[in-house]
Amino acid sequence: MGCAVSEFAKERERVENRRAFLKLRRQQQIERELNGYLEWIFKAVLKRAAIKKSKNDLIHAEEGEDHFTDICSVGSPFARASLKSGKNESSSYFRRKEKMFRFFIRRMVKAQSFYWIVLCVVALNTLCVAMVHYDQPEKLTTALYFAEFVFLGLFLTEMSLKMYGLGPRNYFHSSFNCFDFGVIVGSIFEVIWAAVKPGTSFGISVLRALRLLRIFKVTKNLVVSLLNSMKSIISLLFLLFLFIVVFALLGMQLFGGQFNFQDETPTTNFDTFPAAILTVFQILTGEDWNAVMYHGIESQGGVHSGMFSSIYFIVLTLFGNCILACCLVLVHSATHPSRGARKI
Repeated sequence: MGCAVSEFAKERERVENRRAFLKLRRQQQIERELNGYLEWIFKAVLKRAAIKKSKNDLIHAEEGEDHFTDICSVGSPFARASLKSGKNESSSYFRRKEKMFRFFIRRMVKAQSFYWIVLCVVALNTLCVAMVHYDQPEKLTTALYFAEFVFLGLFLTEMSLKMYGLGPRNYFHSSFNCFDFGVIVGSIFEVIWAAVKPGTSFGISVLRALRLLRIFKVTKNLVVSLLNSMKSIISLLFLLFLFIVVFALLGMQLFGGQFNFQDETPTTNFDTFPAAILTVFQILTGEDWNAVMYHGIESQGGVHSGMFSSIYFIVLTLFGNCILACCLVLVHSATHPSRGARKI
């Protein structure tokens, strides 16, 4: 029964991922068609403007307008109207130039070469952050200090180009762009804070290394699948937390104040609630849990009369690891939904 439920869950996740993939591909196709349509309209507008300009030049040449007649007719209403039309033409000219420039920036930021250049800059920034170590030379500290401003300027330029070329609405439509915006704003705040209070740092700039996740094409699908199953994962984590609290309180009732031996009092004890929580968590991780069990047996009178206390640690280990295993299985099934179900 459990295998059938697991296979059904995997099949449902696979169908949902397939549906999301088809939706994403459809959106990309619509975006490509829209870009082609906008490019076609832009070329048509430019061609129409060029034809109109050539016609106006031809009309002016046929009418024999010259510089002297323009000077003589400055005070007439027709001259004022012509000046106004000239201003409109100049404004439309600058508007066309601005549209051409924005279209060029849009194509540039969507190019694959721009994408890889940004990733290389992120990798270099990560390498510079990893070079920091204790007792480093003063020259290296100075070089890394100025390199931080260089990288921050490059990332700020990249964000500005994307926001100008794509538009604020399309820019913030992407989750990765929202993350980049938050990291860059946080880095600027960190630089200002370090200037006000030298020697302090929040470590926000280290989050730039997470931008390297864009290299993996399946990252987006993994994150989406994990977020879709977050409700079940949170429920299991809450159950695990209640399990830890219950066994911590039970341990305080059984072993509270009894780990005070003649030699020393171990750091893993049940004397207080925070210490009991940490002790139960250590047992669940499997880190030296048998030593804690031996201390519990010894606190109850040794091997002859305190062996019953080992039941507490055995039950805690078995059930706690079972809940942890359920959490891991759920995360694995959420992050690997594309693996098809095996036929029974």
